[in-house]
Amino acid sequence: MSKFLGELIVEPQPDGETWKVHEQFQYSSDILNTIVTIPVGFITDGASIPKIFWNILQPTGPYFRAAVIHDYLYRWQKFTRRQSDDALLEGMWVLNCKRWQYCCIYIAVRCFGFFAWKKDGKNPITRKDLLVNKHLIKLM
Repeated sequence: MSKFLGELIVEPQPDGETWKVHEQFQYSSDILNTIVTIPVGFITDGASIPKIFWNILQPTGPYFRAAVIHDYLYRWQKFTRRQSDDALLEGMWVLNCKRWQYCCIYIAVRCFGFFAWKKDGKNPITRKDLLVNKHLIKLM
C-alpha cells in the first residue's frame, strides 16, 4: 500500500516560489515498487502551477507532498516520465485530494510536463542543490 513515510519539513527560499527540504522525506510507491527518498536540501517549487491559476490551485495545496516527490522524480529521472506522473497521481490519491484537483494536475503534467522533463534532464541533482538553511515549515 502506497504511503508517505514521516513528515515533510521545508524551508521557504528567498525567491518566494521555492522550498528547500530540511529533513529526509520518503514515499513508498506501489506504482514504482520502491521507496523514493528525498534528500535534505532538495529544492522544489511544489506543484508547478502557473501564477494565473493560483487562485484555484496553489503550489502548496493539499497535494504539496505528492508534488515534491514528483519534482524529485523529474530531476532524478531514474523512472520514465509516465511512471513519475503516475506516482504523482498515486500520491494525490494517498493524500485524499479532491477529484477535480488531481484530474487537473495530472492532465496538466501529462500534456505539458515534457518541457520540465527535458529541462530537468539537462540539470541533474548536484551537491549544490543540497544545502540547508534555517526557516522551516512542517507539513503533515
